[in-house]
Amino acid sequence: MKWFPLKRRLLPRPRSSNSQPTDLPVKSGDKYDEASGQVYRETYVSIPSGNDQDWARKRHVVREQHEKDHLGYEPAYGAEHPKTRASKGGRSLQDIAMDTVLDNIANITLEYLESLPSVLVDRIWSEVNQSTRMSFDVWKTFSKLLQNRNETTLRTLRYREAIESPRSPLETYTSPLASNSFEFITILSITTAFNLRDLVKLSEIPNIGVLEIVRTSGTVQCVISDRVVRAWSLAAVNDGAFKVLRILRLWNQLDVTGKSLSYLKDFPALGVYDVRGCGFNLRSPTDARLLGWKPTVDRSVLNVLHAACVERAIILRENLGLDPQPIRRASAKQLWDGAKVWKLPRGEVAAFLTRDETSSPGTPRIAEFALDLNRLSAAADRVARINPGIEGNFRAYFWETMDDYTFEASRMKMTWEFQLYSAYARLGELRNDRDLLRAGIDIGDQAMVGKELINSVPVVSIRLGPTSPELRPTSAGNGSHKSTYGSAMASNNSYSSNRIASRSDFDPKNLCFIRVEVPLEAQESAATTLGQGKKTKESGRKRNSFMSLAESKRMKLSEVLESFL
Repeated sequence: MKWFPLKRRLLPRPRSSNSQPTDLPVKSGDKYDEASGQVYRETYVSIPSGNDQDWARKRHVVREQHEKDHLGYEPAYGAEHPKTRASKGGRSLQDIAMDTVLDNIANITLEYLESLPSVLVDRIWSEVNQSTRMSFDVWKTFSKLLQNRNETTLRTLRYREAIESPRSPLETYTSPLASNSFEFITILSITTAFNLRDLVKLSEIPNIGVLEIVRTSGTVQCVISDRVVRAWSLAAVNDGAFKVLRILRLWNQLDVTGKSLSYLKDFPALGVYDVRGCGFNLRSPTDARLLGWKPTVDRSVLNVLHAACVERAIILRENLGLDPQPIRRASAKQLWDGAKVWKLPRGEVAAFLTRDETSSPGTPRIAEFALDLNRLSAAADRVARINPGIEGNFRAYFWETMDDYTFEASRMKMTWEFQLYSAYARLGELRNDRDLLRAGIDIGDQAMVGKELINSVPVVSIRLGPTSPELRPTSAGNGSHKSTYGSAMASNNSYSSNRIASRSDFDPKNLCFIRVEVPLEAQESAATTLGQGKKTKESGRKRNSFMSLAESKRMKLSEVLESFL
């Protein structure tokens, strides 16, 4: 029997290489190799780089958490009705172009941005801050373009980044931070081990304003000694280094002793020498006073400088012929990076600081509760007048309670560089930035956020190493200076600077030395004071309280601040 041949031959259907047999236990995402019968899964793993050579171009997240809790927060324009991309349909040509720009943001130059309309530049800058495309190089390019605008934000005047596990030599990180034209001030914090020779070469960063080297417990780090401080001082004399260095913090360096105090005279702008945990002894405070430094054991240098600013405002009111009325001023709080910045002419700074509105703490934003310190302060004053017998104890208890509350409400929002950044600004307020002007920097008008003076020159803060618990603020009562200051009542001793010799709990391991005046100006003032003889010494003894300060109308501001510190 013959079968008729089929007119249409049935060909086998080719099996796809990715097809999987149904009888195998294949999971989602697995692939099947038909040739070998194996089931496998592909995983792509990026190989980490062995160094940080391009750290300045690496992207990272900069968007703040809980933005509404920071001081100076204001909803952005159009925040009520933000423009969102359509979830259906194709993207617009504008969105595609913006994504292309953001993908290549590291290659955009300043000249290219200057050729774009300001509206487009603002949108690119906003998209960069809301994404993970921010880097140090990108910030530096936009900062040059946006910092001098009439309407700018604090984000264009400061940048922070922490590299917790550095994998390259120190020079790799410090080279991008150097600016011979002082386009920005560098705050450098080192909490990990680096070569000692590289630490000595930190003098090659001309724009370094704050240098912090902390030796943490349980780690093997290079030891800073008096010889390193001496090498830095020689670089300042011979090479003109450290022109804008205001704060030098060396913690837990036992080989840094009182001998290093003699080298500090060569630093042209140094105002704070913080040596907690170093090898100083009981004689060091006496030696420091002879060299023009004021020793203190208060653990919060920022609070000491802030209290000095309050005293300065009182003296400015006296010099302008105004009544030296009681002043309450809240300490610096963490400001939102998106806060608006406005400029105040330098000639009007003194008048601004002595206004009645400025001589009060205002209404800061504290978590979800708006705390009206003006109203509470007025109530405390009324109670003190009605009951003069409990005046001292009541006011002390009232303000200590307010200090603890405001501090705890703002401590969790503090970024790692907050205290260093704010202390640098407070020294600039006390000096009117004369040290920066002497270094050849165009300081321009005074930058302001609300009622607070900030650094007019952009500041870049970089930390190399982890942030240890001792570097974080732990309590509002770390020192005799609080986060809210009152200076008109001589009976309130809790907010006055106590002499270090009168403190029974003096510990040389908690020493810090402060010099408000610019060093060269301090030497000239000392020579003038020495020529006045006995009359100056007698007048100095009368400046122990605020009431005696108000009676002396011809005293110098530098003498007042020295007696306070």
